[in-house]
Amino acid sequence: MCDKTPKKTNNSTICGFSPVTLHESPAQVSPQKNLTGLPRIVRDLVADVYNNIQKWNDLHIKGCTVVKEIASLKADNPKDLSPNLEQLTNDLYGLVQSLRHYKEALILFSNQMRATEKLQQNGSPLFISLNLKSLANLVESVIKAYGEEFEVKEFVLENIAHAKNSDEAMFLAALWTYHNQLKDMASDSKTQIIQRPNSENNKKNPINLFPKQAECSHVSCYCEENVYKLCQDVSTRHSTELNKCFVVFVSNPSRTVPLWRQRAGKDEDRLVIWDYHVIFLYHPEPEKCLVYDLDSELPFPTYVHKYVTETFRTDHILKPDYFRYFRVIPAAEFLRDFSSDRRHMKRPDGTWIKPPPNYPAIQTAATAHNLEDYIQMDLSKGPGQVLNLTQFVQRFYKPAT
Repeated sequence: MCDKTPKKTNNSTICGFSPVTLHESPAQVSPQKNLTGLPRIVRDLVADVYNNIQKWNDLHIKGCTVVKEIASLKADNPKDLSPNLEQLTNDLYGLVQSLRHYKEALILFSNQMRATEKLQQNGSPLFISLNLKSLANLVESVIKAYGEEFEVKEFVLENIAHAKNSDEAMFLAALWTYHNQLKDMASDSKTQIIQRPNSENNKKNPINLFPKQAECSHVSCYCEENVYKLCQDVSTRHSTELNKCFVVFVSNPSRTVPLWRQRAGKDEDRLVIWDYHVIFLYHPEPEKCLVYDLDSELPFPTYVHKYVTETFRTDHILKPDYFRYFRVIPAAEFLRDFSSDRRHMKRPDGTWIKPPPNYPAIQTAATAHNLEDYIQMDLSKGPGQVLNLTQFVQRFYKPAT
């Protein structure tokens, strides 16, 4: 190629440069053929990044409509927990999960782009205007920005349906829609929404009943005994809090309950369908309720509104055979009455389906085994109280005013 250095003009009164004259066009000397090898890999990665961003933008626009409708419902009635709000929240959850998929794909493309640096065998630029390191840095910065946006959108999902007033709901809707413009305000919003400078913030924080999840007794497929051990621990170390604790059996007449975000789940949403499940609730104040689920991938503990949104979603998308019902028992009553000889975990020949815990079976003087009384969801019999999903939320989730 000819000399690429701009040349000053001889006219001393003109301060500038003369155009560079090329003997031939770069297009004429470029090979007219499809890219192959490393250039093709890089081009395809850039195309993948672009295509995923376009799909991201489509989901973002759909989400704008959903959050606007949710904000409108909350503006009319901040305490609204109607089926319409539940359906909209579930729609938003589906959009965020799709965004999670594209976020993870973008991270993969960024890592692949960074790996292409090692494939380059010489130091010459792969393209005239941009070397591989600069291109990888550029892609990495773009993906980082989308990762930050995803965190904001996930935050909006977790909070907008539980907004305490219309101003908060509208702000969260704007945060979803105008994240780039409101980026500097995003971190502040979490403090303003979750840690309010009013009477709610002056209340004492709930006791951390189980500081380390790893120290809790946990045996796979024995969730009722795992929760029993949590109750025992509270009775020993925080006896004054035991009357604020509850054991919840989740099941239904067909013994098919879908639960998301479970460690045993295999797909992206960690969906499992169990015959029953058992969780531990700590309800220290009317407006605070924590869920402890040793089998969930959610934080330990998780506030009830987030746990319900992530784990149960909604019954509106399910057939009746899959509706979830909840038998709620005070923890002290469960400690007093529950008994299991583990017969449900044995095959006809007496072998174990899953290895049992290494401590003796839980027994009472009254009976050797009453697990079935807790799993069955007949409203007229059995311990505690049986609730459907809506009733369960209404009992344990009370939005602050």
